Amino acid sequence: MRLRTLEAAESLDDLMRAPGHCHPLRGEYYEDCYAFRLHGAMRLVFRLMTPEEKKDNDIAADTAALVVEIIDYHQG
Repeated sequence: MRLRTLEAAESLDDLMRAPGHCHPLRGEYYEDCYAFRLHGAMRLVFRLMTPEEKKDNDIAADTAALVVEIIDYHQG
């Protein structure tokens, strides 16, 4: 469901209002990343693609997201 939400969103604002508590992350490793709640403590971590990445991947959309990982970043 979260991947469908990412696919359907036309802006970061759309994602921030979507179910799943989309929120920006902090910390050096997660700089410029956001996360959605999945199941339990698991999170889908993503970031917006840069213009260069979109060009290299032939993506014409104004806003495109890249899934970084699925992780429980709360564990020790």
